[in-house]
Amino acid sequence: MEYLDLCEGDVEQEIYDLGKFNYTLSNSNFVFNKDNGEITVTVPKGVQFMECDLTLTWKLDKLAFSHYDITVTIPLVWTNLSTEELNERFTASLRAGNAQDGYTTVWSERVMKNQEFDLPTVDEVKAILGVDSYETAQYGNLKYSEINGYGEQQTKGLTILCDQTYYFDVTPRTYTLTVKGVESSNGTKEDREFTSRFGEAFDLSSLANSGTNDDVNRNYTAFLKVVAKDSNGKEILRDVNEPIGRTFAMEILGGATYTATYTDNSALVTFKFEGIDLEPIRVKMRKGDVASTEFFDEELYARNAIVKSISPAFAPISSPITYTVMCEVQEVPVVLRTITFDTKGGSDIEPVSYPVGSVIAKPADPTKPGYTFDGWYSDPDLTQVFFFTTMPDEDITIYAKWRANEYIVTFDPNEGTLS
Repeated sequence: MEYLDLCEGDVEQEIYDLGKFNYTLSNSNFVFNKDNGEITVTVPKGVQFMECDLTLTWKLDKLAFSHYDITVTIPLVWTNLSTEELNERFTASLRAGNAQDGYTTVWSERVMKNQEFDLPTVDEVKAILGVDSYETAQYGNLKYSEINGYGEQQTKGLTILCDQTYYFDVTPRTYTLTVKGVESSNGTKEDREFTSRFGEAFDLSSLANSGTNDDVNRNYTAFLKVVAKDSNGKEILRDVNEPIGRTFAMEILGGATYTATYTDNSALVTFKFEGIDLEPIRVKMRKGDVASTEFFDEELYARNAIVKSISPAFAPISSPITYTVMCEVQEVPVVLRTITFDTKGGSDIEPVSYPVGSVIAKPADPTKPGYTFDGWYSDPDLTQVFFFTTMPDEDITIYAKWRANEYIVTFDPNEGTLS
């Protein structure tokens, strides 16, 4: 023990027997041998660095001028790391979020190996996340529904031997957008609910496929937009496809209503006939559909006539249009033959019958998920292209050809690594 002689002012040393001291070790892996003064260490598997405080307390009387024990604390370190390794620096990262929605890095710091550091306090993390900026007196926090923080994780006096990630749990607030008046294909209306979190947009893509498609009554509508109104019924200039921000969130919580609106999705198609005595036929069709001879086949068949040409050629309809149908009355009874469409896994197309020698019309292209339609062929091996000209004197089957779509897949490691 080293001590100061208060009378002479000299610093002196003296060896004392261990029996005159009490000792404690702060780490149970460190063991002190009183007989020889050696300290042995039990090293857990995978551990490369351990610290321990050896505290020695003088057993005998206190100093005359002191009411306290004479205590010495000696820091002990065990390691199998080199000096160079001990001076390495690693990254401590803090990610905020939750297990269901994922986490985002909000803080990081480079620290030396075994250098003690503290994670940001809960209030500091809240400041980083801007929690207070989303607080409202009426609706609470607009962005977060729960802030569970670090949980049971230690946050102070940390040391690391490699890059380390810590987690701060927060739960985003979920919003429900109820869209009223969504039209189904038969014309009935319903309410649909969509959910999203603050800062994200509602996925309203399903509305694009809504609308009335009533082939019986020839009534067709297409989705136009969602109209927003406040609780007093006044229209709000609101783009419901935008991410939920402060104003949008308060509108929803304040009782705003959202209604789907639709536009007429039909066009008037007129068929005028030449070569036979038949008044024009007018049909309301859905935009995007392709006209066909089904609207006048029976009239021509009753007159024993066939179609020689149609102008312009049938194509998807986008606006009112008039077709001129050139007809020819036959001297002998017309004979019907059938075309069967083998779509090879694509959408179904019903068989269609034409009089022999009549012009045949190309139907709307079939569809198949993941593929692009690549034309019709006369044979199942897809070697002979089929041309839509006139109906032969036999039933035929034609076959669809498909081309597989190509996609680019991008992998986001989300701050990890790809191998």
